[in-house]
Amino acid sequence: MVLDIRGSLKNTKLSQNIYVFVEELLANAIDSFLIRSHENTLVSDLDVRFTIRFIERDLVGDELDLILSCTDNGFGFGDQQTKAFVTKDTSYKDDLKIEGIGQCKGLGRIQFLHHFEEMSIESVFEKEGERHRRTLSHGNDAKEISIDSFETDNSSSPVYTTISLKRLRDDIYNKRFNNRDLEEIFSAKSLKRHIIVSTLQRFVSLKEKLGDFTIGIATQKEVHYRDDLEAVEKITKEDLPDHEAIKSVKVLLRDRQGNKTDKETEFRITQFKLDEKEFSLSKNIISLCAQSSIVQDITKRYLKTGAIENNPVSGYYHLIFIES
Repeated sequence: MVLDIRGSLKNTKLSQNIYVFVEELLANAIDSFLIRSHENTLVSDLDVRFTIRFIERDLVGDELDLILSCTDNGFGFGDQQTKAFVTKDTSYKDDLKIEGIGQCKGLGRIQFLHHFEEMSIESVFEKEGERHRRTLSHGNDAKEISIDSFETDNSSSPVYTTISLKRLRDDIYNKRFNNRDLEEIFSAKSLKRHIIVSTLQRFVSLKEKLGDFTIGIATQKEVHYRDDLEAVEKITKEDLPDHEAIKSVKVLLRDRQGNKTDKETEFRITQFKLDEKEFSLSKNIISLCAQSSIVQDITKRYLKTGAIENNPVSGYYHLIFIES
């Protein structure tokens, strides 16, 4: 199995979401935890730690760059997970049939390669009662990633995985972040707010399965030989807003010709109202969801004008999730 980096970048569109790599890291961490807890009932609480280090992009120090790391207590990079990582359109997660894990093509790691010059992985996993450490170091001169790109040895450390992304690629920086405040965009407070909103439906749906989860976010600024801890934020169950309403609706199914049948399925509609003073969102959201994850934004079908879609209503942003 070989992941052709240049071909993958060519055939996978660059996401327009500036937080896509943060969302993908967290989504993978949650998936990995669900896999581990499915097989090991002793693992009860999700623990994810983000560290964002702001470094000098040039010798002058006028521009900043990023080193982003995400550590989780999920299953780790075992043999099947590593094989899936180097498979472009993987169906590995689809076959697991674990609640909360939706369809996956493994495009998250392609976004990592789209955005950053370097990617490294360090993971400890269990196999047949023994623990092993598996690592990968990828630079921008590499043309492919294969199973042989990983190094594996024995370990006595707890099970964990850390994925680190280093230095934004020049084209990404110039297109997305030049003349923008990187410290504000990726501040601990901004990331906390964005993660809560973007992962809200999944958090709520999986609240019991994720246990007393913790998502830590720490930022550091390493400039002019200084190494300062700038800020630390934490997301727990208590940070999740309460839903405004939940309603179940029975929907009649149609056949391939569009004719109604006597079969029906149940949809669950969940509404949230988020105070605009606490959550600085860009829009109201109506989305279709599956396996506790947003799969399609259908806001424009119901909110026909930008003035309604993009602004709070009576001081609140509204999120409506339709799950089936």
